[in-house]
Amino acid sequence: MIAAVKRWIVFRLLLFKMKLKSDFGYYHQVHTFISLFVMIVGYLGQYMAVWIIMNKFQYINGWSTYEVLFLYSLNLLSYAAGGVFSQVFWRLDQALLSGGLDEVLIKPIDPFVYYLTRGIAVQYSAHISLSLFFIFFSLGKLGIVLSPYNVVWLVGICIGGSLIQGSITISLASTAFWTRQAGGLVQFAIQSLREFIQFPISIYPWIVQFLFTFLIPYGFVNFYPAYRFFHKTDVAAFSIRLPFATLIIGVFMAVGSYAVWRRGLRRYESIGA
Repeated sequence: MIAAVKRWIVFRLLLFKMKLKSDFGYYHQVHTFISLFVMIVGYLGQYMAVWIIMNKFQYINGWSTYEVLFLYSLNLLSYAAGGVFSQVFWRLDQALLSGGLDEVLIKPIDPFVYYLTRGIAVQYSAHISLSLFFIFFSLGKLGIVLSPYNVVWLVGICIGGSLIQGSITISLASTAFWTRQAGGLVQFAIQSLREFIQFPISIYPWIVQFLFTFLIPYGFVNFYPAYRFFHKTDVAAFSIRLPFATLIIGVFMAVGSYAVWRRGLRRYESIGA
């Protein structure tokens, strides 16, 4: 068992190394660096927009400028870390229509693992670097000391949030096995719905808070962990303060997204047969 897990990790690291060499190789390095630069500038603009809004109002429902920047950074970090591997699923419907998924099925490895690692999005390193900087910057401005417990908590939240965002992408993209078209749904969930958690979800009506707590649990990406961490007292419809709820939910959703993929893949194979 241990040897099998070790081989699986080594194989994934090998695929990741190959992807890095491809993106930063002679023919692609200029394009890669330009993409990284453009993304950094773009997200700096979004940080500036959040800063301007918060500088104007000072507080939003009891949340200060640096607390909101912390929320935004957790959102961006988990989106990027989850997207490093899950972004390839954005094009799953195209792979189904073009027959590109058949190439995955003939490989001597779990199709999910192979598909997960064949489209590693290296450009998300820009998002990760920027969000990490603002996380530590915000905590410093808030005077919060990173004790061993706080470090463990922060790592757990980042892992759990990444699993949540990546799992949402994979689950929604896997509906293409039934609908043949899922790109628009994924785009809506990842680019549109995710914008709601740039600010505390306690500012929205209870029905919206319910949506981002129980149906599409984006609230656990940043709001609920920060709500507990900052000892907030603003009225929220669901004041969930469990310390590692994000990590638990992330693991649960990762298992669920894999199950959805496997069920869809079995349907695809049965139709092809």
